[in-house]
Amino acid sequence: DSRELEEKTLTIQREAYMKQRNEILHADQRNLMLILFRIIKSYAATASKDETELNRLRHLIDVDKIKTNNPKELETLISNALGNKLRNSKGNIPVSKYVDFLRERMLNVIDIYWISHLENIEILKRTINASIQTLNDPKAEYQRRANELYVQMGSYIQNELITYSCIPSMSMGSYIIQDEPVKGEEKHEIHY
Repeated sequence: DSRELEEKTLTIQREAYMKQRNEILHADQRNLMLILFRIIKSYAATASKDETELNRLRHLIDVDKIKTNNPKELETLISNALGNKLRNSKGNIPVSKYVDFLRERMLNVIDIYWISHLENIEILKRTINASIQTLNDPKAEYQRRANELYVQMGSYIQNELITYSCIPSMSMGSYIIQDEPVKGEEKHEIHY
């Protein structure tokens, strides 16, 4: 049943979202920073190969210094930018306040993108249901595209978390993703 597959896919994604959220919520100061550095490492692995992702970091680091496809170098540049932010603000903001601020911002980013993801999943369901006659395997198409949306959301979350960590006065960015059309169906905008 397609409804069952939709629920199973969303349940898996929800569990991953809640695990990440709870990890941030309950982390002490040291572990919160470790989470952030783990996010930076993961993000650098994919962003170093993606010109669009690198351009999103221009406000933070000199991306022209990065050698092509060098995730370790990108990870170091982002980590150094975070370290500089902490050192520069040390006299103005106690570290514990910065960590509280960072936790709140991280949770805010994750929650906002999760809500957008749920809205995008509803759009995807309507798109698939409207095109059910033209698809060979609507269940597989739904699962593939739902997973793509989830991975894409993760990339945007990582970018926002890195931005907020290093430049906490910045406001959240707004991304609009053009969802690929299904045969015979008009394009639907997917917003993150």
